[in-house]
Amino acid sequence: MPSSRRRRGMARRKLRKYTLEEKREAIGLAIEVGVAEAARRLSLPSGTLSCWVFKAREAEKAGEEWPPRVEPREEEEEPPTSEPSDETAPGERRRVAKVYTPSQRAAALERAVEVGVTAASKELGISRFSLYQWRRKVALAATGRGESPTSGPDPADIEARRDREILTMWREHPGLGPSQVRNQLRRKGIKVSTATVRRVMEDAGYRPPKARKSSAHDNRYEAVRPNHIWHLDFVHRWIGRASTFTLILIDDHSRFVVGHGVDDAERADMVLATFMEAVTRHGRPEMVVHDKGSAFWAWKGISRFTRLLEEMDVEQIPATKQTNGKVEVFNG
Repeated sequence: MPSSRRRRGMARRKLRKYTLEEKREAIGLAIEVGVAEAARRLSLPSGTLSCWVFKAREAEKAGEEWPPRVEPREEEEEPPTSEPSDETAPGERRRVAKVYTPSQRAAALERAVEVGVTAASKELGISRFSLYQWRRKVALAATGRGESPTSGPDPADIEARRDREILTMWREHPGLGPSQVRNQLRRKGIKVSTATVRRVMEDAGYRPPKARKSSAHDNRYEAVRPNHIWHLDFVHRWIGRASTFTLILIDDHSRFVVGHGVDDAERADMVLATFMEAVTRHGRPEMVVHDKGSAFWAWKGISRFTRLLEEMDVEQIPATKQTNGKVEVFNG
């Protein structure tokens, strides 16, 4: 026995579709003998028939007809009754609805009058459903019911009003940039992109502030004797799929590599072992220069490498890429 979900799915697939004539006959019979009796005679769900009767009475109050009559179409074609389905095939991009201005709609309707709706649809790339819908709305607007799709503000007027809002906000707050002006306009319910705000502001004389370039690093220094200054730095390399970190120790005076070590991460244990091995071979340096990596430097407290240098009476200089450039260039 099929489950309740499967039974609902089977019933959903077997829904019956009714023509406009069948709906009108059912509504007339329901008004004559009652909804329950009409539903029994026509084998219709009473809820469906009640909904039809309600819509017909509401349309009658508004001076309209329900179900609405289908307008005849050129070349004896029936106008589409629904919009295209949103379902798309796998890998196929969903079509995005295009927005037409009132002037474009008016020109499309004029072309439809000249060559017919079908030919105008193929020529302009506009669906026949849209053309028929616009034509119905124009007819209703002519009788005072609703707004016409072919009338509205000129796009140039809309852009001019938008530009005035942007410039007014910028002049009230001259210190704001394009993105900040855009955020202030959104608070007022005006949606505009940052690129548009920037273009309008630049046309009105706005110039973005330029960031000051840092002065060139021209302070040169060089150790005057061996073991005066040692430079330390890690270089990251991939060997196949293995990630390696190589520690390099260079003497500033001779540019001789006094020590090196390899590990799979920047670890303090490897720094301590490599440094002590270099000291054993070449002697104790007076100063060491390195970046503020976690293996060398601690932002809170004192690192293990700092404690070792203090015990050995070695001056520690945490530096930037510019001041530690000699080993950076070697690693590069």
